[in-house]
Amino acid sequence: MLPASQPIYIEDSASKPGTPIKSPPRKNSGRAEKQFAIPQDDEASAANDDETLASTDEWATKWAETLRKLHFCQMSDKYAAAMSTREGEWDVDRDLQFAMVTLFPWTKELISSSTRPTISWLKENAQWIDTKAPGVYACAAIKRDQEGRIITIVLKVGCAWSVDAGMKSRKAQHLDSRLSKECTFHQFVQSTLPSETLELRWYTLAMGKPFVRNTQEDEYLAARFYQLEAMLASSLGALHEKSADYKFRALQWWPFDDQSNEELPWAGGDSHCALRDSWSNRSNMLNEDEIAERKATYTFREGMRQREQYPFNIEHDNYLCTIDGCQRGLPG
Repeated sequence: MLPASQPIYIEDSASKPGTPIKSPPRKNSGRAEKQFAIPQDDEASAANDDETLASTDEWATKWAETLRKLHFCQMSDKYAAAMSTREGEWDVDRDLQFAMVTLFPWTKELISSSTRPTISWLKENAQWIDTKAPGVYACAAIKRDQEGRIITIVLKVGCAWSVDAGMKSRKAQHLDSRLSKECTFHQFVQSTLPSETLELRWYTLAMGKPFVRNTQEDEYLAARFYQLEAMLASSLGALHEKSADYKFRALQWWPFDDQSNEELPWAGGDSHCALRDSWSNRSNMLNEDEIAERKATYTFREGMRQREQYPFNIEHDNYLCTIDGCQRGLPG
């Protein structure tokens, strides 16, 4: 754990999975307390949830457009094989439906806003759910000097989906200084000086149902949480400024209007796009599954190559017939 000279004050609320979440009372906020139901990974629940459907118009279009752009970023073969269809395409409607039933109301509100959130907004509106369920979380690390003034704020977004641990265990790992020492976020946390105080604030952004991977098709159940992480990390500007992931950098703060002249509310603590992450194979993974995964990856890569090549071929008339006199040999 961190040395005693680096105190951490964790401000969050906890709730048991499956129960309504009640916001803790706010001092002098003047606002009524709100209750939210935990999102369920169930298409039927989305169809019957008026609040979810009503919010769709506000953020779903932004989400779908950005998701298409996200898939031009670098990604692992495992992600490409798990998330692409048999034809090597992306199912944006399917992925949007998953986001609609797993994002919390405060996450949807954040995406629907025209202005960037602040650390005060997160503290006032978002919550931490202490659960073993899979999901996506954010952690804001705030350093203060001896006078209590804020020096730096760094935000990290991550996901966790282990069937035995989930987000609760992932939080404990972040608090263990022996783990992930090469991570940009952990380097910031562990560099806290004795004269500084460090506060970690945790927020749950999305949550689904626990799952077990039994077949090759089940790899999608894990991959979609990395997609959620990448979408939410980019929406919150969580990529570190020195990251070389340039395509992902272009998507930072995507839900919000251009505010290039305004000071950013925090620095990013993520070193790369979550689509580049891989994960362990299933314990019962067969040779046939590995072959199927390689074939799916090839199908996707070849489809992507052809899609990228198509505009070039059109521009340079590469699809024109070379036979003299053929009507298809004329541009247009």
